[in-house]
Amino acid sequence: MDLLGLNFVEMAHSSGDRKGDQGHAAFDKDVFYRNAPDIMLPHKLGWSRVFKGCKELVDGGSFQSVVLDRLPVSPEFVAHYKLVKIVCDGNEICMFVTQAVFEKLLVSTDS
Repeated sequence: MDLLGLNFVEMAHSSGDRKGDQGHAAFDKDVFYRNAPDIMLPHKLGWSRVFKGCKELVDGGSFQSVVLDRLPVSPEFVAHYKLVKIVCDGNEICMFVTQAVFEKLLVSTDS
């Protein structure tokens, strides 16, 4: 899901306040929750010098948090999403997943 509206018409035309950096101000929490994705903000550690680690995704001052109107630190988001880190073959990926996806990951028997 395009959270900033470039390729997501409903987000692009939402009635948000449009405060912030040009091209990064279309995010609307109501539109997000109507279309809530199962997996959100996947980041592979090491893919960017900017992204330092999983904890950055829950930092209220991070780029992701600022452009998403502090979504990752909001009580509603925290109630519905879990921050997970998956490590496989030397790769580490951090992302938010819904509670339902989190529960499926917990019962997975794949190694």
